[in-house]
Order: sequence, then structure tokens, then C-alpha cells
Amino acid sequence: MIPAYREASSQFGTGKNQRQIGIVEGRITDGVLFPSVAVALRERMDARLEKLKAKVTTILAKAVEDVRADLGFVLARAPHGESPAPDDVGSAEKRDRLRETLKTLRVLRDQAEDVRRVSAE
Repeated sequence: MIPAYREASSQFGTGKNQRQIGIVEGRITDGVLFPSVAVALRERMDARLEKLKAKVTTILAKAVEDVRADLGFVLARAPHGESPAPDDVGSAEKRDRLRETLKTLRVLRDQAEDVRRVSAE
């Protein structure tokens, strides 16, 4: 940063202002005016992204665990391994709820895959 300003300040004569602007702008666009700032920003962003990835992974793992537990409860068989009769009251309702639950699980699975894919990039 200082070398660019020194070089710009050493300019004199006709067109001095434009040369000074060109020197400083050239260093900015080349990324050499503030290299330590750029490096520090990149390192901080990388660290924060890693923390965010860890948090998202933890949250997703807990969500999957909860869904599995809920599914285990929903899909549990009747006592003594007996299946409910198809004409039982509410069995159509149970099937509908199961279909809706499975649809929701598919959506969640697709979203989890999207998160995994994005975090892998």
C-alpha cells in the first residue's frame, strides 16, 4: 500500500493527477495494494465456512435422527406382530398420513443432498 502511494506522490508535471490515479487503481485491480487484507479476509471466510458447515452437519444429523425415530414410531407394528386389518377404522387415514410423511421425507432427503453437494464444493 505504502509503495503505491509513494510512487503516486512522486509524480509531477502535466497529467500528474491522471498518472497518480492510474497507479493506485492499477494496484487495486491487480490485488497488490491490499494483499494482506485480502488474505486475512479469505482466511476468515474459510474459517467461518468450516464452522457453518459443522453446524449444518450437526443440525442435519439431529434432524435425520429425529425423523428416523418418528418413522420408527409411526411404522411400528401392532402388538404381538399382528398387522391391522385393512378394514380397521382409520387405516385409510393412516395410509394417507404415511404417504404424506414419505413425501415429506423425500423432500427432506433431496434438500439434504443439495446441502451436501453445496458444502462439498
